[in-house]
Amino acid sequence: MNSFVINMIKTDYIKEQLAPFHLAYYRFSYIAKEEVRFNSYKGTVFRGGLGHALKDKTCLLPDAQCVHCCLNSSCIYVNIFESPVPEDSKYFAGQPYAPHPFIIEPPLEKKNVYRPGEVIDFKLILVGSAVRYLPHFINAFIELGQRGIGRLVNGYRGKCMLNRVESLGSIDGEPLSTLFISNSHSYQGASVLLDLNTLLNNSGGFRGHCRYLRISFVTPTIIKFLGHVLNTIDFKVFMKNIFRRISVLSYFYCGHDFDLDYNLLLDYAGQVKIAENELNRVTWNRVTGRQRQRFKAEGFKGDIAFQGDLELFMPFILLGQYLNLGKGTSFGYGKYVLKEICP
Repeated sequence: MNSFVINMIKTDYIKEQLAPFHLAYYRFSYIAKEEVRFNSYKGTVFRGGLGHALKDKTCLLPDAQCVHCCLNSSCIYVNIFESPVPEDSKYFAGQPYAPHPFIIEPPLEKKNVYRPGEVIDFKLILVGSAVRYLPHFINAFIELGQRGIGRLVNGYRGKCMLNRVESLGSIDGEPLSTLFISNSHSYQGASVLLDLNTLLNNSGGFRGHCRYLRISFVTPTIIKFLGHVLNTIDFKVFMKNIFRRISVLSYFYCGHDFDLDYNLLLDYAGQVKIAENELNRVTWNRVTGRQRQRFKAEGFKGDIAFQGDLELFMPFILLGQYLNLGKGTSFGYGKYVLKEICP
């Protein structure tokens, strides 16, 4: 085995490669001013409303089509929602847009009706260079709340006030800083950037050396293989999607292309077995943003446990918690969390 391969399969080398990857993690808190009603999945409400509000707040030539606009290269909306793929790109070649550099984590509580005065929390992840656009996200969500969110009731959506935006350091961590408070009408400080080492330090239950891992997919997850939507996954498919997700986001938004042999890593992943499988097929109605067409979507949710030599994969799995997997990640689809790690 040559020296490159020997280094390649060491956890320290993997951590070194992942080190340039960074993100910021926020909690946004609305206060309902009127009754707000949601459908069963709230992610589509926040993601769809964000696109319209952000474009209205940032577009300087609203009558122009984005693809032909003379301000295309410097447009905030385009850089967030319709970021073009360079002709010489290693990833997404031939496709019009790069993946979105943001992920919305909608409220996971089953509650769908919020009375005036009640709090509606959701989370936002910005990856790499997209962190600089936080003030524009805040302004867009202020606008969205003023317009009203949720289902139409008697022709109106319930209005909300964006009360607070906080920087977070981990999935279940306490706020690190407060960046926006409604009554101050100003930004309180800079975003806290999170890299792999920071996330490792902030994850109290994380262990590099482990042979048993249970994860929970907490939002619908849409992963396709050979044109078919999967109702379950094995560890190799799981890791293949994580590798691609992190690599693509790093390439476009962190300015770093990993020097990793994914085929070698996937060979190792193929040796990890499923210990328990409690994934369940789920279906739901989804509406496309541009054509407003309703269709039935399918995917899976639930828990799955893996057993084997997991050390090499844990840094990727930890990062993947913040990035989601599969289709529709910006809507919050494909979110998983670590539930149990054993040596």
